[in-house]
Amino acid sequence: MAKINASAFTKDIDFAELEKINSQVEDNAKKLDSMVSNIVNQYCLSLNKVMREIKNVLDQSIPPSDGELDKWSCELSNCLYFTGEGAEGIGVRKDLSKAYQQTKFNDAYDTAEGTIGDKTTAGENASQQEYLVNSIYSRAYKLCQYNLDAGNEQLQSIKKIISRRMGSYMLSIHDKSEFKGEE
Repeated sequence: MAKINASAFTKDIDFAELEKINSQVEDNAKKLDSMVSNIVNQYCLSLNKVMREIKNVLDQSIPPSDGELDKWSCELSNCLYFTGEGAEGIGVRKDLSKAYQQTKFNDAYDTAEGTIGDKTTAGENASQQEYLVNSIYSRAYKLCQYNLDAGNEQLQSIKKIISRRMGSYMLSIHDKSEFKGEE
């Protein structure tokens, strides 16, 4: 377990320095988030478009029509196929970026002098950019997987609604035929 620097908590806090660090973190986070979003949008754009369309209809508090449900069922199935293919592409890039990071770390570790701690620090410092690239692809992969899972859940919900409506329709036909005395 890492030691906590207790003296840092007994001194006056430099809020100007904290604001400066926080600002740098926010600026860098925005740039990295943008990179992640660009990767995810490349593969999830059509799925997100269908999900937004469904949300817009549901927000109107009017039950979707049978035609809309049929359309969404087909569209979601198609989008999920291509989004899954994209997720695999992101996964390959995630694995490659991890390999680049590890190679850069190992090269710096092997050439560094000193203790194991010194060598580890050298490896970590040398591979920071590769770490960030790997982090970008890892987050993009997770977001793409999340979109796939949410799309699958939505598709299953649509299928259940279609089945329930079909059951109600069949029951109403059966009830009408009994009312007329038909069998």
